[in-house]
Amino acid sequence: MASGDGGRANWKDPELYKLFIDLCLKESTENGKNGGSLKKESWDRILIALNKEKGLNLTQKQVKIQWDFLKSKYGEWSKIVSKTGNGYDPVTNTVNWSTEEWSEYIQANPNAKQFRYTGLQYSNELKALFDGVRATGRFSWGPSKEGFPTDGTQSQSPTYINLDIGSLETPSSPNGDVEKHGNKRQKKNKSSDDLDKQLLEALHTLQSSDGPTQEECNRILDEMQLFDMSDPLYIVACALDGTLISAVVSRDQQIPYRGRGRGECYQNVLAICDFDMLFTFVWAGWEGVAHDSRVLRETMSDPANNFPILPPAYTHTRRFMAPYRNVRYWLADFQNGRRPRNKEERFNLAHARLRNVIERAFGVLKSRFPILKRMSSYPFAVQRNMVIACITMHNFIRRTCISDQFLDKFNDPNASYDNAQHHVDNFEVGGGSTQADQIFMLTLREQIATQLNAINYS
Repeated sequence: MASGDGGRANWKDPELYKLFIDLCLKESTENGKNGGSLKKESWDRILIALNKEKGLNLTQKQVKIQWDFLKSKYGEWSKIVSKTGNGYDPVTNTVNWSTEEWSEYIQANPNAKQFRYTGLQYSNELKALFDGVRATGRFSWGPSKEGFPTDGTQSQSPTYINLDIGSLETPSSPNGDVEKHGNKRQKKNKSSDDLDKQLLEALHTLQSSDGPTQEECNRILDEMQLFDMSDPLYIVACALDGTLISAVVSRDQQIPYRGRGRGECYQNVLAICDFDMLFTFVWAGWEGVAHDSRVLRETMSDPANNFPILPPAYTHTRRFMAPYRNVRYWLADFQNGRRPRNKEERFNLAHARLRNVIERAFGVLKSRFPILKRMSSYPFAVQRNMVIACITMHNFIRRTCISDQFLDKFNDPNASYDNAQHHVDNFEVGGGSTQADQIFMLTLREQIATQLNAINYS
């Protein structure tokens, strides 16, 4: 492998650019990939070939950065061409949108500006390299989105569940485990029978209890199915974070879903909750390798998702409050008598205590619904919808119960909850925020930190 600082590679050189893509394609075809990248031996061979044929002294870090750059570029392009009625013209390699359409799209997706007048060069080659190994979020969905969820391949009509007890009584079949449909005999899932019986028992118990009636429960559930985000002041004070939920996907689709650690598959779920541990926004179904910041950015950028805070292109991004960087932050950092030493640490401690509510809400959710830790092999669209259903039931229980064992377990706002296996990186909102927004938030944070530091905590 070549050594040295390598200098700066001129990737705008069309020959170098094409050679790099061809070498990556060759290695990918002949030797396969290692997750979302190439194998170490492949990178070694690519580096040697580039340096030899072009007389360069590149480092492996430089070629991997170029790989990541091309993956990001292809991802932005694939979002455009996957839109319904994208207007792509293969002859000119451009997208024939009007000026207004382009302006609106670029405002929400600033990185798309590079494709306004010219398409992606070598798009077929990049498609072969990156399709199936990068997170796309094409199966993601949340209750705030316009329309109903789909499985990403075909449209689905909304399915309404009839909770009338009489409708759940199923006719018995002659042999108990096989039902006849026309001329075909179809096996009946015994676990489904057990689930039906348990649901019937639960509904009978609900009707005979002194608590809310079945009709009242249905009404409350209906009210919580969609979150009303039309009011710009809907979210005044809340915590936002992402978590990894267990996922089961076919072997040929696992790469984008493999989370960090032991290589298990997850879906990345973005959620917002208030300080009563009620979830006010949820977006589920992103692949596990997707960075929290990307999930947030993509969810915000699509107006159809009805994200409660305006996208980064607008001034209201100032409603995000981040802690100080390179300063102690996590609650565990302040345990055992290690008190804050300055205003920055005092602010970060206060920020962590407030933000801890989303960690506790996730803790309650996963303790109450163990399937979120070890998902069953349903179709992925069902797995995604199951997360949303569990969050809806969590809200229902939270609103109708004063306390229970799961809420009691995570009731301490100062306790540090370890969610390392399922937790992803902290959010960083950037890209579209203006300098004025950043100055505003920095100034506001300084004012809050100064006031907190002036309080006598002795």
